[in-house]
Amino acid sequence: MRKTLALLAPVAALLASPAAAATAISYTPGSNILGNNQIIFQSFDVLGPTGLHSAVYSSGVTNQAAQPIGSTGGFLAVGNTATGFPSNFGYYSLNLPVAAPVVSFLLGTLDSYNTVILNYANGSSDSYTGNQIIGGGVFTQDGRVTYDVSSANSLNFISNISFISSQAAMEIDDVASAAPEPGAWLMMILGFGLIGSALRNRNKLETGLALS
Repeated sequence: MRKTLALLAPVAALLASPAAAATAISYTPGSNILGNNQIIFQSFDVLGPTGLHSAVYSSGVTNQAAQPIGSTGGFLAVGNTATGFPSNFGYYSLNLPVAAPVVSFLLGTLDSYNTVILNYANGSSDSYTGNQIIGGGVFTQDGRVTYDVSSANSLNFISNISFISSQAAMEIDDVASAAPEPGAWLMMILGFGLIGSALRNRNKLETGLALS
């Protein structure tokens, strides 16, 4: 029993720090320049409906969506009122290629009815609505928004980002992420290894007690 608790202690330490407290939000108006080590993994090049009441356009559509400044090719409009959408409540969810400490996207017009949800590898999540999406400041122009949890432990890395808009429309393009540093990869592997080891030892202990 003591051995099992000893194995669980490092895991508890890894999970102890909440993701929300370590999330740094930055907003760069008028810019679509990526930060260090970031790579675009979703550029919305396939036109047409996607997600829930959302669509990808190649240019702005009157009274429906405005292409973000700096966007080239297609862009995502969440909360669309185009023909064929019975409701303008929109939702689009995007899994990262691998859980990452940094995710960013080009944001078009920002409204109070827009929401961004960050989902983390440990199952927790954070939600940002209105100007919380850009860190609480004043939105002045289309620009890149970045969420950085690199100071959090690796089990709290971002695994999914979701966009919600209850009206037309929230415009998004060029979603990017930064791969974890080698040290973070090691911590992630170690964390999951410790969890697996602790569970195996617990099962052995329970089996031994059942047979005794």
